[in-house]
Amino acid sequence: MNPGRLIAALQRDAGRIGGFIRKQIADPDEAEDLFQDVLLRALDAPIEEVENLAAWLFAAARNRIIDWRRRSARRPTDSLDAVGVPEPASPAVAAARAELQQRFWDELLDALAELPAEQREVFVQHELEGKSFKDIAAATGDNINTLLSRKRYAALYLRVRLKELYAEFSNVEDS
Repeated sequence: MNPGRLIAALQRDAGRIGGFIRKQIADPDEAEDLFQDVLLRALDAPIEEVENLAAWLFAAARNRIIDWRRRSARRPTDSLDAVGVPEPASPAVAAARAELQQRFWDELLDALAELPAEQREVFVQHELEGKSFKDIAAATGDNINTLLSRKRYAALYLRVRLKELYAEFSNVEDS
């Protein structure tokens, strides 16, 4: 393995991966544990053949989140209200909701991996990490209009790519 390549990828993408995990895991301690686990797995993984380390790292993070959710679903809780989540009407509704949410994230991550890197970077930083265009421009050296254009093209692609999924989810909500 080329440790320099992995270190460069981690330096470049660790903040985004951490932000991605924190967006999906409300407990900051759990999110940090998952983030550390992703980093440790990256160090032990045979990633010599991996072309896009950022996509690999995001997929590893997504997989760790899935594992965490499965473990959490098996743990009894006193009430979901304690963490700010209303209790579902039934276990079946909760399971369906969790399945739809996981499917959405899987599809979104797959679609993001298909985008050109510059478009993906802007979209992820602005939409998933909540960074302002001003902050992104300062970090990348690109002007704001260029970033707006990249995000627009990313959003247009994602809208088309995820159109069927959106329609499917809309039909589920209507029933």
